[in-house]
Amino acid sequence: MIYNPNWFGNLFRQQSLTILGSFLFLVIISRLFYLQIIKSESLLVESKKNAIRDVPIIPIRGNMFDRNGVLVVDSYPYYSLTVTPKDYNHDADELVSDLLNIDTLLLKKKILDAKRYSPFVPSVIFRDISFSQMVSLEEYGFKLSGINYRVETKRNYPAQMKGTHIFGYLSEVNPKMIEKQPEVYNLGDITGGSGLEKFYENTLRGIKGHEFWLVNATGQLTGSWENEEKNIPALNGDDLYLTIDDGLQGYTEKMMVGKTGGAVAIDPRNGEILALVSKPDFDLNALSGVKSSSIWRDLVNDPTKPLFNRATLTRYPPGSTFKPFVAAVALQEGVITEDTKLVCNGIYYFGNRGFKCHGGRHGALDVRTAIQRSCNSFFYQLMTKINLDKLHNYGMEFGMGQTTGIDIYEQRNGLIPSTEYYDRVYGKRGWTKGFLISLGIGQGEVGVSPIQSAAYASVMANGGILHQPHFVRRIYHKQTGTFEDMPISSKPVSVSAKNMAIVREGMRRVVQAGTAVSAALPDVEVSGKTGTAQNPHGKDHAWFICFAPYDNPEIAISVMIENAGFGAVAALPIARQMMKYHFYGRNFILDEEMKMGVMVLSGTGDVIMSRSDSLRVAD
Repeated sequence: MIYNPNWFGNLFRQQSLTILGSFLFLVIISRLFYLQIIKSESLLVESKKNAIRDVPIIPIRGNMFDRNGVLVVDSYPYYSLTVTPKDYNHDADELVSDLLNIDTLLLKKKILDAKRYSPFVPSVIFRDISFSQMVSLEEYGFKLSGINYRVETKRNYPAQMKGTHIFGYLSEVNPKMIEKQPEVYNLGDITGGSGLEKFYENTLRGIKGHEFWLVNATGQLTGSWENEEKNIPALNGDDLYLTIDDGLQGYTEKMMVGKTGGAVAIDPRNGEILALVSKPDFDLNALSGVKSSSIWRDLVNDPTKPLFNRATLTRYPPGSTFKPFVAAVALQEGVITEDTKLVCNGIYYFGNRGFKCHGGRHGALDVRTAIQRSCNSFFYQLMTKINLDKLHNYGMEFGMGQTTGIDIYEQRNGLIPSTEYYDRVYGKRGWTKGFLISLGIGQGEVGVSPIQSAAYASVMANGGILHQPHFVRRIYHKQTGTFEDMPISSKPVSVSAKNMAIVREGMRRVVQAGTAVSAALPDVEVSGKTGTAQNPHGKDHAWFICFAPYDNPEIAISVMIENAGFGAVAALPIARQMMKYHFYGRNFILDEEMKMGVMVLSGTGDVIMSRSDSLRVAD
């Protein structure tokens, strides 16, 4: 062949092809520069996903100890099945379903959810698989590319107490949590669902570690990467040291079996919660580890509402337990003095309406005697003279009408009505002072929970300081080996020491010779107030608040039993036993009951009172 310098045909074609070739060369060079220089780091990460697997190391969740150092919550290991969707072959669906004894459709859904989350990240699809199931998966590992397991922990409750509504349960993270904190949570991770587990989630959960493994073409782990030098150890969660007394909590739970309501004990010197019980409740072990959908459905649909924390989320009229507070406000506002006497004729008329006093005619009474005898007429009259907004403001100071600041999320505002409230509900011209009469005896719109009532009782006990109720004393930080004391707020109420002393004396007389004489204890001077709250939907609710010893109180208690009738009959005996346990110890109580037959705690939790108990059932 003879070389032809004009083989391009013409100069234009020659120039066009030269330009096109130069352009294509530049495109290739540019693309190589982009991939090898600009995108090198991100592409390296993607390539490593194919060759190196990041396996999370789940930290051990922090423990909980009671006020005496008793371990009340810890963790123990179990196995969870994980899948890396990119490596998984759906030909293995039937085999995996058979090995785990699960529905194939459920398996496919779990794997699809994991793939949507990330094809490369191992995601938990089933928790708490048995050891035998784990061994079977290991045996068939050569057929199960992308399938693996990891060791996690589930909660254990070794103490006397159940602590259902204190500890709370654990649950899987939801998509919103993953989206909000992708650096913390992956699909299938566990988080606190309620109680202390939820409130102190950041403290308890710890920090994940990471193990890096080489994987083969089928996704099987073949060995550690770079001799484990790049691995990051997990940091286990920190421990909580609680204010709860395991023995008192467990004993109170037994006394409340078969009842509906709440019981709270607080140390009035610092706001530490010694016991908090809500009944009905449930066994936290049922929600530890794998959470059966049927178990959860049964709890949600249970008409007794065991998931509902009645100690913190209820809002019931406090009945006559409210009267000492009304007396304190009236004294502080100058409505009465300690010597003022108001007459009870058995019925108090306001306008054309009569308001009965449950105890008949009490005659002329001063404020101490009115508290002792729980005279309704006396407090009806006070409410006609007390400014409503003043009552509201004092109620907030005493821990009512708002949340108490306890360290769980499950709580509800109380209600101490104000002018603004009545204007909003009834209209500015839709209510009169007659609407307020029943507030004087803790009825009407006023509403509190047992925790708010216990906070109020604590203020009465210590003479006028509202300490923030709380469950956690301090946190033990494992990485530093140091303790962190939890800060709490303490605020004095706007009632003088003199006026508080007058009201406290009235509450002492309630136990000495009033409606709560059966609350008296040997060698410990108790003060208290019974209450029976009217219930338009059924039987009345029973209340009792108390504190002891009178001169230097170290425990304040509130007990509320729904639909139980008189507070002196249903709520008081439980509070009395709580005090006896606190002051004398469980062995003393058991010995006393065996010898004297004073009280027997039946298997159903019913408190049976002896004939020697003298009750003056007034409210």
